[in-house]
Amino acid sequence: MTVDDLADELQIPKSTIYGWKTRGLGPQWVRVGKHLRARRTSVDEWLNRLAEASA
Repeated sequence: MTVDDLADELQIPKSTIYGWKTRGLGPQWVRVGKHLRARRTSVDEWLNRLAEASA
């Protein structure tokens, strides 16, 4: 999943996602060459953790 994909899914700016990455927040990211990707499972796990924390 790309940064664009996640930004579209969450309806937030890409800059927010890059800021999270810089601060070590958000899903786990993998660099593939010069491209930044997150596994769908990593995104789902991260979102589940956020949901549990806010419950």
